[in-house]
Amino acid sequence: MKTEVYSYRLTRGRKAKLEHAARHRKVKIAQVLDMALDEWFSKHEREIASDEEQKRLHAIAQRIIGVSKGNDPNRSANVSKRMRENLGRQYGR
Repeated sequence: MKTEVYSYRLTRGRKAKLEHAARHRKVKIAQVLDMALDEWFSKHEREIASDEEQKRLHAIAQRIIGVSKGNDPNRSANVSKRMRENLGRQYGR
């Protein structure tokens, strides 16, 4: 059962193509959109899963390595030094 609403703006040309496809197939516009989305998701399933896997791996790496935070505009230039200091404090070196 569909319970969510999504609003989307499109060009006149794309709207006309969408309406034409629905009339041609004798289905509602929502069904044409569902078919298009299902096809897109099946084609891009690996990419979507890969994005989720990357997020998972980043979260693990952050817990293991740590995260450098702050308002220092030169943070990227000093990251090696700061990571050594952080690791030294963490592991007593």
